[in-house]
Amino acid sequence: MKEYWIETEPVEFIAITRLDMNVEPGSHGRAVMEGYIEDEKEEEYLNLLQSKTWMTIRAANNKREREVLFWGLITEAYITEENDQKKMSLELKTGTFLMDVTVHKRTFQEKERTYGDIFHQLLGSYEKSGFFSTLPLSQPIGQLLVQYEETDWEFLKRLASMLGGVLAPNIRTKGVQFFAGLPKGEVRQIKEDGTYRIRREIGKYWEKRKEGLLDAREEEFITYERKGRESLSIGDSFVFQGRKCTIFSMKSHYHQGELLHTYYGDTKKEKREGRTYIEKIAGCSMKGVVKKVEGDQVQVEVKEDENKGGRRTIWFPYATPYSTVDGTGWYCMPEEGDEVRLHFPTKREEDAYVISAVHLETNSNDRSNPEHKILKTKHGKEIRFTPQSIIMTNNKGMKIQMTDGKGISIESDGSINIGAKGDIRIQSADSSIVIGADSSLTLAQGGTSIQLDKDIQFQGGQLRIQ
Repeated sequence: MKEYWIETEPVEFIAITRLDMNVEPGSHGRAVMEGYIEDEKEEEYLNLLQSKTWMTIRAANNKREREVLFWGLITEAYITEENDQKKMSLELKTGTFLMDVTVHKRTFQEKERTYGDIFHQLLGSYEKSGFFSTLPLSQPIGQLLVQYEETDWEFLKRLASMLGGVLAPNIRTKGVQFFAGLPKGEVRQIKEDGTYRIRREIGKYWEKRKEGLLDAREEEFITYERKGRESLSIGDSFVFQGRKCTIFSMKSHYHQGELLHTYYGDTKKEKREGRTYIEKIAGCSMKGVVKKVEGDQVQVEVKEDENKGGRRTIWFPYATPYSTVDGTGWYCMPEEGDEVRLHFPTKREEDAYVISAVHLETNSNDRSNPEHKILKTKHGKEIRFTPQSIIMTNNKGMKIQMTDGKGISIESDGSINIGAKGDIRIQSADSSIVIGADSSLTLAQGGTSIQLDKDIQFQGGQLRIQ
């Protein structure tokens, strides 16, 4: 459709002096307008801009045909006076801008969930939200996903990249509307006027191969730039020099009553991207609580998680000071309810593992002396290393203590049994051995015994006293 004038609502212009619009994958659609308004409308428009205001830009021609060119939120506005006339300048952004305001921390630990489920969950809090997808969003995520200090727009762009695609705003629909993957549009004709540009981006080709697009071809990174008056959309195609080019980006400029467009297309069947990562997560940890323990793995609920309470099917390895493939090493797993940290050693969230618990405030004196090294279970079993001693105790009446300069002490509120298949030897090199009992004392060997119980009783075939 050949445009001859522009209509806008709710702000109306007497005359438009500037209109520029652009749309490209990964960014919000943007429009900039300038023009003169009626003087008496100034106060009305200023009041209108006190709240969130949606605005539409339409093209109209002599045949009374109208076509929506842009739906967006007014993000900037100011009014000036020029030659005794009120001039208003506006910046509009597509509704996807609302997804790019607040950062979130979320984990997605149910590997059976689909990408589509996550898209719908995040869009649920936005008005008039929706998307059209050409990506395989029914595919399960199959791994841990973390939205780490990212806006919903940034996070969903990253998810799309994991499927080899992009997000692109829908500039012609009101609300939070976008495309997941470029839409499959129509093949359109652009009038040949001799204006074009061809750009080859070899650097970008090698960059995409580095990101994982190993099947990328150099010819896919040639951009064909065409200009025309025809109203096309991203996803539409045009034929140029025998090549079918899909439009992935476009800019529009209003000039002397006509809207002129610049289209950017390439020969790829779809807009493919290598996977992008959360660079800032590498080396970070998130505080969590152990929910389940199995073998040498744990399930964790992250404290800052906005998805807290969600289903978890992902098990994390638990870091240990020493471990080998043959089972040799240190095995000491945390308890359910223990506070730990979910650590991300790289920019890939699926590399995450759980590291040691953190000390919490407690009234116990166990942590008052840094020289004491203590290993203690929730059942009270304890091994304590001090500068002078080693102590093993159940804190219920049983204790073995080895103290420098004093010796070994064994205490028990129950029995003490010592057994061996070989010899048992008790020997004092420089002092004496004392054996005592409150009730009775018996020494036995085979059929011979000596029992001390009020009196002394001997039992055996022969008794010799020297």
